[in-house]
Amino acid sequence: MGPFFFMASCKKKTANQKNIVAIWNIVEFQAPDMNSTAMAAIQQSSNTSEFTKKGAIIMTVGGEKMEGTYTTDENVSSITATISGNTSNYAISNYSVSGMTISSDKDMMKLSK
Repeated sequence: MGPFFFMASCKKKTANQKNIVAIWNIVEFQAPDMNSTAMAAIQQSSNTSEFTKKGAIIMTVGGEKMEGTYTTDENVSSITATISGNTSNYAISNYSVSGMTISSDKDMMKLSK
């Protein structure tokens, strides 16, 4: 179990998985279930989402900082994030080294570097 487990946990990241590591600006945010006061606060703030090399995610949205962990598939077409104990799966579309869209059933964020 020793060497195999170590090799499995050290799987090389793809170029896309490496490129996601950055501080991204949230340039558009849509959450239909969010009240209008909260949405206005978010739209008037500088919002970011940071993905680290070690799998941490740090989001600052509407002045609130949230931290957790994330994983992506090899093609960076989906992301699983755990923030404040809540795990969610998101689809990633329009991915490039300078931008991407992350969405769930209802919510959507457009990110750019």
